[in-house]
Amino acid sequence: MTAAHVSDAAEQSAAFAATGDNTGLMILRCGGWEFGLDVNRVREIRPLPHITPIPGFPAFWRGLTALRGELYPVLDLRQFLWLEESFDQPLRQVAFTAVNGLALGLLVEEILAVRWVATGIMTNAEAPDLPAYTLGHTADQTILLDLPNLYRAATEFYSVAGTESLLKQTI
Repeated sequence: MTAAHVSDAAEQSAAFAATGDNTGLMILRCGGWEFGLDVNRVREIRPLPHITPIPGFPAFWRGLTALRGELYPVLDLRQFLWLEESFDQPLRQVAFTAVNGLALGLLVEEILAVRWVATGIMTNAEAPDLPAYTLGHTADQTILLDLPNLYRAATEFYSVAGTESLLKQTI
């Protein structure tokens, strides 16, 4: 999926959102699960770029990468959510996202599609085993990720690691 596709999807999502009937979701696969992200929070999708590790950070923080002159911390979603590692599905794409002015790359196995889901058919119940980071799920069991809570939880871990100032400088 190219930057143009993401831009087109965001525009279409905004049009659907104006009616209040549909929500645009970027569907991704990670650890054998399908997750949905609000398409309006996705800036760009890229193949796995060069990532520079940051010493002292937890393993789920893969490091930093640059995109269009900006540094992005990259979170390995599979490790962070304690999902099974799939040797036949390597991590190979990054979804560059933004929440409340903070940028973050999410390392995933694959971006599958952009899909519009009727807001009324989404279940607001938290997904089993992932309650703090989810908003619910769709009828086909795509788990809706709560990016603000995911960001908040991930950044709590770097505070413990004693490297808070470095990551805050990048995000």
